[in-house]
Amino acid sequence: MGKGYGRTYFAVTPAGSLASGLRTYSINDSGWKRYNLSAFILQSLSGDLRRGFGLGAGVLYGRMLGKYKRSPIVSDVGDADQLAAAVGLTYTF
Repeated sequence: MGKGYGRTYFAVTPAGSLASGLRTYSINDSGWKRYNLSAFILQSLSGDLRRGFGLGAGVLYGRMLGKYKRSPIVSDVGDADQLAAAVGLTYTF
């Protein structure tokens, strides 16, 4: 991720520290923010994956890395581990 994004979403300025109570934190370089592992499964309800209805489910696990994980926004009030799941109905035509 770029420097500007890191500063905007993970740095805490002195003014931001006074307003939020979090410790100040600066990020002045770019780098990897997180890694993700995901899985998705689809079951056809019509017997043909190419057309008709189906059921789908997926899960995503992400882990914040390095300087982004050490930001007080993540380490003090957030969590470096992130999990998302979804279930849905699909239709292919």
